[in-house]
Amino acid sequence: MSFSIIFAGLLIILGHAFKVLFDKTRVPDVIPMVLLGVLVGPVFGLISVNNFGIMGDMLGTVALSIILFYSGLEINIETATKSLLSGTRIALLNFLLSSAVVALMVQLWLNIPVMESLAIGALLGGTSFAIVIPLAKGMKIAARTKTILLLESTFTDVLCIVVTLGILQMIRLREMNPGFMVGQILASFTMSSVIGIVAAIFWATSLRWVRKLENDMLLTPAFIVTVFGFTEFLGYSGAISSLAFGMVSGNIKRIVSYPLFGKVNTEGILEFNSIELSLFSELVFLLKIFFFFYIGISIRMTNVPMIAGGVVLTLLIFLGRMLTVKASMDAASPYIDKAAIAAMGPKGLVSAVLLSLAVNAGFKNTALVQELVYSTILFSIVLSAAVVFFLEKGYFEKFGRRLFGSANCAKIHIEGREGMNADG
Repeated sequence: MSFSIIFAGLLIILGHAFKVLFDKTRVPDVIPMVLLGVLVGPVFGLISVNNFGIMGDMLGTVALSIILFYSGLEINIETATKSLLSGTRIALLNFLLSSAVVALMVQLWLNIPVMESLAIGALLGGTSFAIVIPLAKGMKIAARTKTILLLESTFTDVLCIVVTLGILQMIRLREMNPGFMVGQILASFTMSSVIGIVAAIFWATSLRWVRKLENDMLLTPAFIVTVFGFTEFLGYSGAISSLAFGMVSGNIKRIVSYPLFGKVNTEGILEFNSIELSLFSELVFLLKIFFFFYIGISIRMTNVPMIAGGVVLTLLIFLGRMLTVKASMDAASPYIDKAAIAAMGPKGLVSAVLLSLAVNAGFKNTALVQELVYSTILFSIVLSAAVVFFLEKGYFEKFGRRLFGSANCAKIHIEGREGMNADG
């Protein structure tokens, strides 16, 4: 017990140290936290996922709900509206291409049934918003690009869950029903958004009473987690509801001032103050530290051929992202923004959780599949963080301009930055 307490304290101190390292060198703090988890867990066996018990799942839920909510707070509603189509298009293209590449390779290499291969492809088809968000936040890219990345990672998270569960259901029932799967996806997006919007409006009108209570600061995070859990309990996406909750809360005054709502009395609708926002920022920082560490100890890799396969899969996934970004993004977009989107292909805890469901379903060659998926998760995180670092340092400038843009695009990028700085 004493070792766990000491280690928890050291982990927080290391988190701050890695943050300082990131600010000075632009080396993403995601890498050392995940690698530390890998060393302490799978390599030396000091801590395992079993040591966390039910707290591990709770940690993931709390971290994802608070991180997404806080990210939503920072999104401008006009920027989100303009980015919605691009984010959705990129999400669909990348999910479909990544899933197809993974499914094809798994089917040919491990010789497992087609439907099982499709399930593995689906669970690795998305990106982890818990990793994409902090990586994108530190980059010097347009706000619209950051919003596209946030929307893509959130949307593909839902696609991963719904499509994987749908395929597992088909395997169990031996019945193909893609129409039902599409309906579930649409229902999840719609209902999750509605729950998040209603929760945001309710909480904005309740803040005046909440602030009168003693020790009220943690009530908002508690309500966020409750909304996340309630949405998941109904069978929808807690991630989407948390994001919608944050977006509406951060833009509530602007939203109710739209002509659509008529003359609404905004005196009873409150926004979060600076103290509350500071608390959310601290919570996100702490949760991020333990979340990335938990991802590290969740990874298992002992089979060398499967580790090599994870490297190959990661490279193929990133190659596919480059192709979809080049095909779908506006030609006038700055090359650095396109390169940033292409670089953001990390997998995360959702893929690991879905993998456990596939293993429980009795997939063929489950041990090999686990090794392959775990190695892909690790290498995709490391590669994303490394590419972001090199992009920030300007090492890929010539290659990036040749692949994604031109000198004119760089000029647009510089002018756009100056305009953003002038606006404050």
